[in-house]
Amino acid sequence: MARGGRNRRKSVGYQQQQDDDTRNDDNTTAAPRRNETGPPARSLAAKEKAKDLTSYLRSVGEVLKLGEASSGEPLADVTANLPMIAAVLEELKGQEGLLLQDQTGSKHLQRLVRFLKNNNLGEELVDLCSRLLEKTDMYYDQYGSHVVQEAVACLVAQLDNEQVWSMLKTLVKYIIENFSDMVWDACATHIIRSLALTLAGYVQPSTSSNKKKKKKQQQQNAAASGRDTALTLPSHKLEKGAPTYCSKLIAKLCGCLDSVETGDESQQQQQLSELCEHPSSSVTIQLLATVGSPSEGVFKSILGDADSIRRLMSSGPGSRSLEVFIARCATEQPTVFHSGVMGFVKDLGGEEMDNLYEGGFGLYVLQAIISSVREPPHLHELLSKEGLIESLVAKAATSPPHLATLQKLCEACAHVNEHYKLFADRFFGALGIKGSEAFPRAWGVMLSLSPTQSTLPRAPLSSGACILASTLLLRFPARRVQPLVSGFGPQILADAKKSEEESSVIGYCTDRAGGRLIESLIDDSNSPIQQGQRMQFIRALVKHDGLIEKLATQPSAGSWVLAKMWESSIADAAVRKTMAERLVKIEEDIKEKNMVLWKRLGLHEFKVANEEWEEKMQKQSQARELFDDILNLDTSTAGSKKTDKKRTADEQSDGEDEEEKNDEEADK
Repeated sequence: MARGGRNRRKSVGYQQQQDDDTRNDDNTTAAPRRNETGPPARSLAAKEKAKDLTSYLRSVGEVLKLGEASSGEPLADVTANLPMIAAVLEELKGQEGLLLQDQTGSKHLQRLVRFLKNNNLGEELVDLCSRLLEKTDMYYDQYGSHVVQEAVACLVAQLDNEQVWSMLKTLVKYIIENFSDMVWDACATHIIRSLALTLAGYVQPSTSSNKKKKKKQQQQNAAASGRDTALTLPSHKLEKGAPTYCSKLIAKLCGCLDSVETGDESQQQQQLSELCEHPSSSVTIQLLATVGSPSEGVFKSILGDADSIRRLMSSGPGSRSLEVFIARCATEQPTVFHSGVMGFVKDLGGEEMDNLYEGGFGLYVLQAIISSVREPPHLHELLSKEGLIESLVAKAATSPPHLATLQKLCEACAHVNEHYKLFADRFFGALGIKGSEAFPRAWGVMLSLSPTQSTLPRAPLSSGACILASTLLLRFPARRVQPLVSGFGPQILADAKKSEEESSVIGYCTDRAGGRLIESLIDDSNSPIQQGQRMQFIRALVKHDGLIEKLATQPSAGSWVLAKMWESSIADAAVRKTMAERLVKIEEDIKEKNMVLWKRLGLHEFKVANEEWEEKMQKQSQARELFDDILNLDTSTAGSKKTDKKRTADEQSDGEDEEEKNDEEADK
């Protein structure tokens, strides 16, 4: 949760604009927020003392290696330095405030806090942090707030300490009493975030480490989405979890959202919207809604009114906040989700839908709504919106947000396990694949997401298009994706039989996105492609000179494709023998680059005990044929066994057909 550089000017917090009717009122005086005054100015003597302390900490830091130990592993010889550490803490006692307001001094103090935490010096850490948290004026300082934020984050390792419980309880009480001041302030709001993460048991990285990497990642995220106020949770949590008192304190923090300002319901709604829209407070509100459980009133204030949703959709921070609240509302307040969010979707039409199709922040909110859908009627409402799927398909090839929204609609059908036909008909219809005469070009259109593209595109493929194709292929009933099933032979299989220079499919095998697609095509357990065609496809790939050798030595994509080819060719011992004979020649290279694949293929066993290996392969092949016979499946013409999810999807699809038939009879 690091914020800006330390050289920036001091933030004065967010100033709410006054309405036109009160802006010119001479009798209206706004009470200054605490963060506008900030900590008291330092005297010249205090500045000189801070310089001396900073110089002292710098020299001590060189001995203790604070810079290294503050962001890395514990020092092996830290025990020998305990007397020096105790002397440093004693020297700083009562003078921390001088360092907190100093740019350089605060950096060294921050490193000292992290040093104590990383070296498991719990008693010293708690003692120092207790003194830092008492400096409430520093919560609003551009330098001091960094140190306090670091101190709160480091206390996650000491949550079982009774003194820490008392400290955090006092801090929560202060935040509740001064929430309006802290949440608007660009510095103090980070302390609220750090506290919420600590209480939730998250192990936060140092705010001073890897700054260049963090800044670059933030710039990339902002450039990709146009929104730089995304909530990113730390990747690690306490293994044993946080103590029970932490959840109670989080609940108290979330209670601040119920009483942002005193006033009626409309004023509370206005205040919450402003908090969600402002860059400094937006992430804090998102975090509280994520780790805590906001009340029904908070959800209603943000999602219960269509005008509020429209307002938040128009800005980056607001749309981010909407996504978080929509995701939580679907599980915690389904009634508000049905009446508020789905009511908003139902009322969308005309110009509003056209603006939504054009892109912007609204598409991200739509993705959150789709991901949160759990009820078939809600999904039907989305899929039935006029022009929605058609507009997404039209821009999917050039707009990642449109493609991502289309993917989520497809995944929602599989998740809800209904309305496969409605999505598939509109999707393939938008791509111009209507009637069996269009099936032979279905894969070219699917992978390029262009109705005019009849041939297979060259690698590299769009990862989004490949994910969409795999979802349709593996999670939809076979009858709903008949264009892809019927188009496999005329396009994919036929292309694999061409020379390596002419074939596009050969390039897919070594492409990250294309490799995943090939895996789904030959998946022995889920793919709706006929078993006979899958084996022809595998044989066609094996016939290419040097291809499987190239796949075996490419860990990123090719080795996964080869492993799936090996797994799916269990019914054909001859193919496996051919592959093994070629791969054993480069066994050492495979063993060096991909030990897991080498073990999986059993090349050593093939080399030292060839007869036993062949006998083992024959038994596996016969067992597979016998198993297929038991299931009454012809391996030359039919797909393999279905998983429970696939079988359920087929049954649900049968139900859709029956409903459609009944509707037609009723119309007649």
